[in-house]
Amino acid sequence: MRFYRRCSALSKKTLAIIKKTGNEAVFQVKSNQGKLLKDCKKISINRKKDAQYISKNKGRNRIENRCVSVYHQPDFTDQNWNKNLKAVIKVKRSFEKFNPQTKKFVASGETAYYVSTEVFSARIFSRIIRGHWGIENENHYVKDVSMGEDKSRIKKNPQNMARLRSFSLNVMRVNKSKNISRDLYKNAMNIEKVLKYRYLK
Repeated sequence: MRFYRRCSALSKKTLAIIKKTGNEAVFQVKSNQGKLLKDCKKISINRKKDAQYISKNKGRNRIENRCVSVYHQPDFTDQNWNKNLKAVIKVKRSFEKFNPQTKKFVASGETAYYVSTEVFSARIFSRIIRGHWGIENENHYVKDVSMGEDKSRIKKNPQNMARLRSFSLNVMRVNKSKNISRDLYKNAMNIEKVLKYRYLK
């Protein structure tokens, strides 16, 4: 069984294919999926959580508290989601980061929502999602921010553009690009720079 922690375009068709091939998926629900995100928030407010896992991590000048709440058998407004989505996961993270200038810890936080095609313990979901954040920081954040993936409104075969973004990112990394956003701008201004790239084989 393989996990798909993240996909460029969460769709009912994608979920059906994943399940048909004997795999499972945990997806983050983002703002470009407004109705589904709204449903997830409502479920977390109106339903009693089925499982919860709380953890605390301390790093250099940083303390992170994480609360993972799981809601089984969600009932979405669009009933077609109910065929393959078996759980909603709410992840609330709070941070305390030490500010050396003020000599005090500064508090901040964020809440994210996920959906899953299978039900696991809150602790297992926490591990899966933590791995997801690692992928986000290394790869998907760059595609979302520098390449505008989250803002894309391409509805027909969006996976094709996702593959092109991944290909472009791989080529730039093979060529030791240290600042993707800056190099994208330079490439747009000078096609000769792109033609000098060493491409993947």
